[in-house]
Amino acid sequence: MRAVKHLQRPLQVLVTDVNEAPIVSNAIVDQVIAEDIRLSFQFIEIHIF
Repeated sequence: MRAVKHLQRPLQVLVTDVNEAPIVSNAIVDQVIAEDIRLSFQFIEIHIF
């Protein structure tokens, strides 16, 4: 049977709400398709998020 040691320390997390609008690095252009037509869209790997 192994001995188990526990360590307890207080942890404080401070979250500040800055309420800023998100910044878009790579916008996705608007897409227009006809009704009942399948849309296929791919992300380029180097530009993902």
